[in-house]
Amino acid sequence: MTLFEFIDKALEVPFKPRGRDYSGWDCFGSVFCFYRDVLKIELSENINYGTAKDYKEIKGLIDSEKNRWIKVDKYEVGDICFYHVPRRVCHIGLIVGKNKVLHAEEKVGTFIEKLDGIMWGKKLEGVYRLNE
Repeated sequence: MTLFEFIDKALEVPFKPRGRDYSGWDCFGSVFCFYRDVLKIELSENINYGTAKDYKEIKGLIDSEKNRWIKVDKYEVGDICFYHVPRRVCHIGLIVGKNKVLHAEEKVGTFIEKLDGIMWGKKLEGVYRLNE
């Protein structure tokens, strides 16, 4: 699958906690599917948390996966963004183009926002690249 095919398909995907396919996904699920289907890289899917409101569990998920990534100053397609609400990382976005991030949000679904966009831009903790 190409990047553009993935984006077209992704924008139709609804939010679903723990979702890891095109019938529904959470923010990590969109990253999981991109890496599997576009880059042919398998990420761990042994992730178990309740809902998007379980911030402590989401922080644990992100922190456990974060060890596989290195922080970068210049981003590329396929890099991921870690976002936070004060003092805790709680969301992942996927770089899909110049200043464009794919998000999956409860009550919103899958959408693309500018890296410095109104919803998540000021909550950016950093941009990371898979270190493998």
